[in-house]
Amino acid sequence: MGKYHVSVDSGGSKIKAVLYDGDFRLISRAVTGSVRRNSTPAELCDRNLADLMAQLFGGHDEIRDIAEIHGSVDGEIIDAIAARGSVGSVAGEGEGKIGLAAAGIDGEGLLCLSGTGATMFYLDPAGHRSDGMGGYGAVVFDEGSGYHIGRLACAEAIRYDEGRGKPTLLCGLIAEHFGMADNFRLAVFKGVYGDPGRSPVAAVAGLAPVVSRAAYLGDETAMAILRQAGHALGDQMNALIRRCGCGETVPMTVSGGTYRGHIALFDSLCETIRTENPRRPIVRPLFEPVAGGVIADWFAQGRPLDDAARSFLLQEYRDYIFTIGVNPSC
Repeated sequence: MGKYHVSVDSGGSKIKAVLYDGDFRLISRAVTGSVRRNSTPAELCDRNLADLMAQLFGGHDEIRDIAEIHGSVDGEIIDAIAARGSVGSVAGEGEGKIGLAAAGIDGEGLLCLSGTGATMFYLDPAGHRSDGMGGYGAVVFDEGSGYHIGRLACAEAIRYDEGRGKPTLLCGLIAEHFGMADNFRLAVFKGVYGDPGRSPVAAVAGLAPVVSRAAYLGDETAMAILRQAGHALGDQMNALIRRCGCGETVPMTVSGGTYRGHIALFDSLCETIRTENPRRPIVRPLFEPVAGGVIADWFAQGRPLDDAARSFLLQEYRDYIFTIGVNPSC
């Protein structure tokens, strides 16, 4: 029986994972809620962990021994996988390395991550995290994150609903998103505080796509929120570049579900970066981070990411191909 590997992308709102064999063939996949207790109630974390294991190994009871675990993975997940049999090793690439690998970058690079939270990464030529910025979490401050975008949207919608803010589609769209289109206030309380299936942080971060929808519908307030978030991300990245002093040929890429929405976020990020880094390569990612863990494994085995490899991986992991907005300007 061949060797088996698991790649995980564990975040503040959700976990994605894939099980694949020694030939990089996809066997199973999983997606569930977070197991991070700083943003998710303990009981919900336990349910999410059980759900993850059921999705990943359900129907594959014969797979007990995992050669290596890749990606950004919490200790609880490692322990749960090891409890089924054995784990040979944990690669421990982390969010930065799998984010770069998802864009086909092996080694030195810069990553601007925006999902539930937001973090900047600089990895040195050896592929080790050398510097970073942000990542303080929702309770403190997470500029440019999905949570930040969702929170700003709630603020604007509340002001309009209370008769002290300018008109915005966000009020109605947020209420609709939470299943009570005729009562904004009750919708927010039900959707943010009354959903046993996810944490309030995840619920607010889940409003980022609502902001994108409003922007596509021409809402100026939503557009301004996205551009503000993109500028905040670009400002942090410029500061990181100045601090780490990396050369202008070092590539930068992005990662995180927030970029899947309206192109204004990505455009604003790029415009801000170009004010200080006009020639820096900005590489669009090929895959979501969970597949980035697979590619990090590919790189670690000394395999080149040539045309044949890209074709194989794009076909095998086609459900994890990453798209940014609709009309990237960089």
